[in-house]
Amino acid sequence: MLLGMMVGFGFVAVILLAWMALRVTRRGSCGSKTSIVLRTLSPLVLGLGGWFLAGLIVMVIWPAVFIGSQLLAVLAMGIAIGLGIYLAWVSREANYLGFVAAMSGALSGAWLGFNATEGLAAVLTTLVGAAITANLALIVLDIAWDRSGRAAPLQHARSSGRHGLLRA
Repeated sequence: MLLGMMVGFGFVAVILLAWMALRVTRRGSCGSKTSIVLRTLSPLVLGLGGWFLAGLIVMVIWPAVFIGSQLLAVLAMGIAIGLGIYLAWVSREANYLGFVAAMSGALSGAWLGFNATEGLAAVLTTLVGAAITANLALIVLDIAWDRSGRAAPLQHARSSGRHGLLRA
């Protein structure tokens, strides 16, 4: 039963990331309402799915590695959540700075969250820390682009009437 849950979460996380990437490729962005929902709710599925998938791979390749180790949890959850939040935020006009902000925010938040407590609670705080700091990094980036007047992803979104999360 536990193995089925781990495989299921991993599969759903991979499918969700693939769907988000396909949607961004086809439409240019996820859209404002979808972006809000994905940036809020998907970190739970992506974080646990990434951690379970990485745990399954590590159990097969290196059975001696503890599935609850800091390195495994931080990297697996941070990368999955950072990528998911970036895909929910991005538009065709965005550059690599958003990707760097989302990934660095998610990885640093995951590390801080893991070190906030011990045991199973560390996994939950890792997930929450990664989600909050990745979103915060992108919000700060949006604010900085607004203040500088730079024609980043915001310029085209405003002219076409489409707005992303906190880009009003």
